[in-house]
Amino acid sequence: MPGRRRGADGGPAAAAAVLAPHGCEAVLRASYVDGTGSYVVTVGVAALPGVAQAKAANLELAAGAGGAGAGILTVRFAGTPTAGFTEKQRQISARVAAGSYLIFYTIGYADGRPTVAVTADRYADAEMTGVGAGVARAVGSVLGAPVPRPRCPGTPGC
Repeated sequence: MPGRRRGADGGPAAAAAVLAPHGCEAVLRASYVDGTGSYVVTVGVAALPGVAQAKAANLELAAGAGGAGAGILTVRFAGTPTAGFTEKQRQISARVAAGSYLIFYTIGYADGRPTVAVTADRYADAEMTGVGAGVARAVGSVLGAPVPRPRCPGTPGC
């Protein structure tokens, strides 16, 4: 998967160093919890001025610009399942491109289990990759979809 990284190296400052020159001014974050409350995915959406800028930034990040783990950090909200999702629980970080957006994600445990490198467990690795990439693709499918051509509702002058 393009942009896939493991571990907690890098972060938003490293990604920002790549994204800013391409016109990104902000990254919006949201967190999602799987149905079992075991995994939390933090997604960061970087909006760039156009598809060309998003592709260029993605290529730079893929080439290692900004550091090996340049991406999004975990985000916690007290009183929710995300409260236990710290950088120590972070397992996989990656990104997907969608139109003029780069969607970064990081996924890890939120249920208090001991942190073990996910690479040691092929099932957990596949499960986390599927959940994290699925959430990122779902976000990207809406944001990256082409804007439909306006339709005239039949008013005069259409």
